[in-house]
Amino acid sequence: MSRRRLLICLIALVGLAAAGSCGHKAAADLTTYSSKEYGFSFQYRNDRFAPGTLATWPLIAEAHNQMSATPLAVVQFVDRSSVALPGSGRSGFLVAVYDFSGEGQQFSLWQIGDQVLPPALEAARKVLGPDSLGDPERFTLNGMKGYADSFNITQDGTSYRGYVLGVEKGTYLYEILVQAPTAEFDQWRSALGQILLTFRAG
Repeated sequence: MSRRRLLICLIALVGLAAAGSCGHKAAADLTTYSSKEYGFSFQYRNDRFAPGTLATWPLIAEAHNQMSATPLAVVQFVDRSSVALPGSGRSGFLVAVYDFSGEGQQFSLWQIGDQVLPPALEAARKVLGPDSLGDPERFTLNGMKGYADSFNITQDGTSYRGYVLGVEKGTYLYEILVQAPTAEFDQWRSALGQILLTFRAG
């Protein structure tokens, strides 16, 4: 995906969520999740999401292993229709937290991105597929610097579409991933964008 198209898609994702949050019903359905231990919070549609495990998590976790990236914590939410069924959620999101305190006080993702991202993405593509990830681009989310990328992966015969963002705050790196089956992505776009619109750290 080109840089221009990626940014347009992400802006549209957040923009639709902002438009939806203006409605009374949407505001009433929002629940705040916060982690005092890791210093982040976000709001999500509690009529659409509940704690669970993403169907793609086995692939994502293995990609993390290949990149030698072990998160301190992972929070996952899936569509409520999946919670009552066997298996795991097809549509949903996750937030993973990484500690980069060992990098020193001058750690900056934008400064080291050109060195660390290419080998990390190459390792991830070995698990997710050669065409699974695009080329990450610098992105600012609610004042936090980071990178954004689109992805397309297949798990158990189902094609998934989504976006992954990595943003930094202090010595923490927060990975935010939103996904839905490719054929259903548009109907989940606004609800998933709400996570990005309201994500805060620090």
